[in-house]
Amino acid sequence: MTYTYSDELYSDFFKDAYGFRPRGEIYARWNAMTPDEKQREWDMIGDAFDDRQRAEEAEYARARAEFNKRVADTIALGAKDEATAIRWIIDGADISLKDVSFYGGSYICHEFGLPYEDETRFAFLVKEIQATVDPYEGMI
Repeated sequence: MTYTYSDELYSDFFKDAYGFRPRGEIYARWNAMTPDEKQREWDMIGDAFDDRQRAEEAEYARARAEFNKRVADTIALGAKDEATAIRWIIDGADISLKDVSFYGGSYICHEFGLPYEDETRFAFLVKEIQATVDPYEGMI
């Protein structure tokens, strides 16, 4: 049998597949496995990882479609263009401008469940906000 599992990457791979790191009994079980058992377990974790990736991609697609519809609806309500529509949406969502100034477009993606690769879509707005909002104001 060809082994592709990695004891060093087990914890990371497990977390990527299931959302939490293996501890206690789970980790002890892994350490007690034979190489063949570890490979079978690794392959099952790989299947779970693939399932999670597909679900995440579907959720991102749904969130992106929902956001795009919201932009289109906002334009239909009077926003002159996409940039204006996005400004209005962000303003209406009561998103912290300090957080946008500090974290950038990734914060907007997080708030709307969008994939982080979409953060460039908000670069114009982040630049405007960063020019006027100090993310450190009021911090001790």
